[in-house]
Amino acid sequence: MPKIYMSGLELIKKIVVQGERDFVGVQIPDGFEICGSEGKELVQYLWEKNKKFENNPLDFSGASLRHLTARNLFLPWLRAVETDFDGASLLGCSLIYAHLERATFREANLSPAPSRGPSGGKTTSFARSELLGANFEKATLQNVCFESADLSTVNFTSSYLHSADFTKATLCQVQGLESAIDLEHAIIKYVTATEKERKIIMASRSKIMFKRIVDSNIN
Repeated sequence: MPKIYMSGLELIKKIVVQGERDFVGVQIPDGFEICGSEGKELVQYLWEKNKKFENNPLDFSGASLRHLTARNLFLPWLRAVETDFDGASLLGCSLIYAHLERATFREANLSPAPSRGPSGGKTTSFARSELLGANFEKATLQNVCFESADLSTVNFTSSYLHSADFTKATLCQVQGLESAIDLEHAIIKYVTATEKERKIIMASRSKIMFKRIVDSNIN
């Protein structure tokens, strides 16, 4: 797929001012940070127009958004099939109902957005999204919500899953789950999974039980 090069600010202008939706194959400079007055305009625009995205979604399929930095973006029904988010920092972003099949998030940071409040920052969410074949290798997925998401054949090799929420998610034929960090502290309830994934999940739970036994013996 041929790439269409544009600056990050030009991209924001096309979304907010011109109302464009089709960004298939777009490539913006590595490390672009959505911030300042333009960033605030984009956040506000996405929030105000989100209901229109169900029938006319933003489409970044095949785009290169490597090392993009963004906070609190509300992007329901986003289409980003085979999109490159490697190294991106998407803190507190909502990507619910999204189509992210075969998208790559290698070494991406998808933690909650920073907050000074006692309840912490907004959680990054992929709830009810299609993520079949996506790659989260070495990604930071702390507190990320994958509720009811299709994670079939997703790569979780060496990803950090502390408090990630997989409630009602599909975890069939996932890769690298046994090497994921802090899987034992992820929220895994009512999932659809094969026997292989269930064994890996149960083995991770046994770590907690073993630690409790050891701690009780030490005390």
